Amino acid sequence: MASEKAASTNLDVIVIGAGISGINAGYHIQTRCPNLSYTILEGRHELGGTWSLFKYPGIRSDSDLHTFGFSWEPWNQPNAIAEADLIRSYLQDTAKKHHIDEKIQYEHFVSKMNWSTAEQKWSMEVEHKGQTSTYQAKYIIMGTGYYDYRQPLEARIPGLENFQGQVIHPQFWPEDLDYSGKKIIIVGSGATAVTLLPNLAKKAELVTQVQRSPGYFLILPANDPLDGWFKANLPTFISKRLIRFKYLVLGTFMYQFCRMFPNYARKVLSKGVQAQLPPGTDMDPHFKPAYKPWDQRMCITPGGDYFKAYRSGKADIKTDHIQTVTEDGMILKSGERLKADMIITATGLKIQVGGGAEISVDGKPFNIADKFMWRGAMLQDVPNLWYVIGYANASWTLAADASARLATRMINSMEGSGRKSATPFLTPDQQQQMDKDNVPLLPLNSTYVSSAMDRRTIPRAGKSGNWKPRSNYFVDMFRSLYGNVTSGMQYK
Repeated sequence: MASEKAASTNLDVIVIGAGISGINAGYHIQTRCPNLSYTILEGRHELGGTWSLFKYPGIRSDSDLHTFGFSWEPWNQPNAIAEADLIRSYLQDTAKKHHIDEKIQYEHFVSKMNWSTAEQKWSMEVEHKGQTSTYQAKYIIMGTGYYDYRQPLEARIPGLENFQGQVIHPQFWPEDLDYSGKKIIIVGSGATAVTLLPNLAKKAELVTQVQRSPGYFLILPANDPLDGWFKANLPTFISKRLIRFKYLVLGTFMYQFCRMFPNYARKVLSKGVQAQLPPGTDMDPHFKPAYKPWDQRMCITPGGDYFKAYRSGKADIKTDHIQTVTEDGMILKSGERLKADMIITATGLKIQVGGGAEISVDGKPFNIADKFMWRGAMLQDVPNLWYVIGYANASWTLAADASARLATRMINSMEGSGRKSATPFLTPDQQQQMDKDNVPLLPLNSTYVSSAMDRRTIPRAGKSGNWKPRSNYFVDMFRSLYGNVTSGMQYK
């Protein structure tokens, strides 16, 4: 491992984070910029990011692995939706196969970063086993994900401090937790809650999901017969890419269909849920969302496992507000009392862009919430720094791939022309207009996104041009490979 060897601290490129974004960036650097030196600094003890950190029962992807996996190393397992162990093994095997693991320095946490205009270089303070050292690089790619690995989003549940049982956040699930025969309450309605409910119901006495409002479900087969046909009848090289293309097109179509025809999409999705429920079950209130499809991310339930647990009688759903938590459960606004041995707060993640590092330019720190994102990848007024921020409406890795290709293209252009830096900028008139008229970088109204905006921990986006949020993989990839990279950009 690179962390066990003497490693250079002065490099051409530094990637921060060895999750799926960082591994993808490493691949593109070494294949598209083969003459540049690079390393990957990872704060934890192993690669994998989310798929190494989270340990709760049943944790799985909420996107298909054919598009969530790497374009250059296609997913080849039978299940399109996979659990964390399989995903982590896929990442480890891929990093080893392409020698990316040799570039990773583990337990190296980046605490501060400063760009020097005089030196045209980044300097960063890196903590490793109680020691702080300085690393320098011309270019930085932030593959740090979108949430805080060290602190969860605080669950605002009235009276939670009264509870005498266990309160558990899924981000820090105790691996030795025994929940057999327990009464469990899950608070939340997102992907984590929908994953936990059927998996906990296998051993628990009763699992009750408490949600303020329901979400939309996409019920996918555990194994798609069409994928099996492709694999059985076509060469592996072709079948892998054809299956990936199928999921790319279907995902894009699904999103666009929901946004263009929300009422019809609502009916189609509701019909799918109705087919999973016992005959005569009323959709309202537990399965009738108040918002339009894709105002929040959809919940995927492979093979309808969520609804199987609900039909079994070992899982229940309550759509209500929490009045207060008591010593042995909670009271809902309706007056209903629920008993519990455990409460699980599946209420979202604490969004953090940049892994928690303090970033400054010429010694002057700034708040990223005051900055706009250029092409969904670079911060206004910050040179030679690319963020990998995934899609809200598709697989994370698709946007990660577009960002890595954009970054390496720009780096190669600068290396070839002798230019030292690329800095996104707004004219005073543009700044004034966009301050008045901007949009969220992540176009979702989920609680964790709203919380990030309230805490001012997420950059802003514009309504037009290079400052619009990303939303379409095909458009974004074309622009990353062939689009204009001089508009709104200052090179020196």
